[in-house]
Amino acid sequence: MSSFNIFAGRDIIAQVDLSNQYPETYFEVEETTHIGFEILNYDDHKDYQIFVGDFPLTIDPSKKRNDICWPASAILDGANGITNIVLRDKNTEIQLAEIKSLVKPSKISTEAYENMFNDMRQISVELMLDLIAKSRVTIAGGLALQNDSTLKGLTARVELAQIQHFWRYFSIILADIYEQPNYDFQKQTKVRCLQLGERLDGDIVRKFAERGLRPRELPRTNIFLNLPTAQINKNTLENRVLVAFVNLLRKRVKRSLNRAIEEYGERKELLKQNEHGDQGISKFLRLSEYPKIARLEEIINRGEILLGEMYRAILSPNIPVIEMTLQNYFDSFETPVFSSHPRYSEAAMKMKSFLSSMPIIVEHGESERTKTLDKIYEQWSFFQIYSGLVAVGLDCISHHSIFELVNQERYSVDLKRNSAIEFLASDGRKIRLRYEPIILSDNSVTNNDTLFHGISNSPLTPDIVMEIFEHNDELDEESLVFAVVIDTKYTSVENTEKKLETIAKYKQIRGMEKKSQIIRQLWVMSPIHSSIRPRDKTIAWSNIETIPLDVIEGVIGADPANNELTKETIKSFLLGILHHAKAYARTVNTNA
Repeated sequence: MSSFNIFAGRDIIAQVDLSNQYPETYFEVEETTHIGFEILNYDDHKDYQIFVGDFPLTIDPSKKRNDICWPASAILDGANGITNIVLRDKNTEIQLAEIKSLVKPSKISTEAYENMFNDMRQISVELMLDLIAKSRVTIAGGLALQNDSTLKGLTARVELAQIQHFWRYFSIILADIYEQPNYDFQKQTKVRCLQLGERLDGDIVRKFAERGLRPRELPRTNIFLNLPTAQINKNTLENRVLVAFVNLLRKRVKRSLNRAIEEYGERKELLKQNEHGDQGISKFLRLSEYPKIARLEEIINRGEILLGEMYRAILSPNIPVIEMTLQNYFDSFETPVFSSHPRYSEAAMKMKSFLSSMPIIVEHGESERTKTLDKIYEQWSFFQIYSGLVAVGLDCISHHSIFELVNQERYSVDLKRNSAIEFLASDGRKIRLRYEPIILSDNSVTNNDTLFHGISNSPLTPDIVMEIFEHNDELDEESLVFAVVIDTKYTSVENTEKKLETIAKYKQIRGMEKKSQIIRQLWVMSPIHSSIRPRDKTIAWSNIETIPLDVIEGVIGADPANNELTKETIKSFLLGILHHAKAYARTVNTNA
């Protein structure tokens, strides 16, 4: 019998009979577990190839008599959830076996995993608000923001909860107003009978006198006349404002609810695709997805109830719904009714408070489920470095390709390659933080690029690059004087030093202006104990004093489970880089 086995240590954790139609097979494993593969009684006519997920296994096998063995390694490092392991015949590309690995994170805890997402949400909101405040943009209907106190950023779920809380009290005020609404009288012409004691104008009296009828006889004739009539009119400015405001709330709730419904559908579809498969796989998915689905169901149910209440509140007064800008709202609150009527003035105060802190909604473009753990850690690291640069006193002045405007008050955060944020230091230097920059070879580079390399024709894409520019008085422009590569590696402490070898190629990146080596520091960031560890043990890292001017390599520990220590570590790391860059530029200029 020919079989494909997966082993960990001395134990076989999954096995498929290659001579028969193979059933669906799976095994549960932690991401850091070293696993290996073997084929017993292999077929000489087949060229076996193993794929882990979408990637071919690059480890060379060894043959011993009738068996082939691929040695154990941590090939599932960074995986989370279901990862398919596929055996193929390389000659015919026929799939011979498929085994599902149900991977559980082990390098970080569930709490650390949640911390990363919460940090990314919070920091991206802060970045968005900082940029909006600096640009003094006009949002949400025309009211220009004047200071930071008018800004508030929320995620869609948090906004839904806050509107729910607000509606709980505002709807009571609204119900009281609808019981006895403010109204005025509107003069209309109506066909009706004359009422006893009703005064008539001269034209009607003369018209009936010509027919021989005296005025006092008219009410008894039951003749229908086209008479002026005063009608109660609820379509007042104040009531229109109330209806418009409820409609504004309804639209914001609807958008946040749609976001929750979309995510709910994605998670349900994942479970549906696997409900008729192996019970072990279904159980694995249920354990991870059901708590999230339950939370989403609760959010959706509450949101739909809220929408129904708001819809009824809009229809109840039978007033046309109008669109209003923020400035229109604030101007309308100065009317006598909003100023003096007890319930209307209370409603005006509540609406003014809500509109004064009209939130900017910042959503993340991808759901948690679509990102691998190493990608989550990579993006979390980028936002941590951004936050650290702000913490050391740099002023964020612009961003590129980080936020996408969804609508007037809603932005989506989705880091893409070549995304960048720029800062200004108090000494006039400009710092550019780049996410996955595409660094072209010397024969492909353009005039707009600041970096290039001469290693090969293929581009280089380090995870994070920090460029530091100084003003060149001769050219009257910014010159790149110092650059740092930070490559994130979702790995354990034992592997961090090895990872430095894999990114050594980035030292060959050069600056466009002088065509010389520009990468002065090269770091691996990983989720180990928060610390700064230069590879050269003779270097003691300092965030004040300068260190040797050679190219520095090392490891930064940034642990999501220890937020405060991580923030302090990154702050110290960035202060050091800024001081080292200044000392290096000064030395280079002196020797020039």
